[in-house]
Amino acid sequence: LVLAWAFNFLATHPEAVETVYEESVRVLGPPNEKGEWAEFTVESVMSMKETDRILKEVMRLRPPVFEMTREVTKKHKLPSGVQVKKGQTVVVSPYVQGHKMSFYDRPDEFDPSRWDDKTEQRGTWKPREG
Repeated sequence: LVLAWAFNFLATHPEAVETVYEESVRVLGPPNEKGEWAEFTVESVMSMKETDRILKEVMRLRPPVFEMTREVTKKHKLPSGVQVKKGQTVVVSPYVQGHKMSFYDRPDEFDPSRWDDKTEQRGTWKPREG
């Protein structure tokens, strides 16, 4: 699902395609005369920071799940000040959080550069976290 959305955003944002291609050439080297790329390794994938930003932005805009539920295991105060009791069910929506103006500037725009800054706002859902 994430890859389908990633291809959709790449198809509508040619600058992102160029970024992924340039980073792939920089990390893997250019394709050979047959058009084949070098083997990907964990290290090579982990070093592709621009591609990572693009995928984070795709997951912010189109998360693979609309909502998640969790049962509270101990009394807790949420960042909003709301108290939750042990045994209560909390529902979190990555989709709603990813589109809140209080968390993101221009929340409906595809902007991978928003992930350049490593400071993240407390209480926001981060792609690839449960």
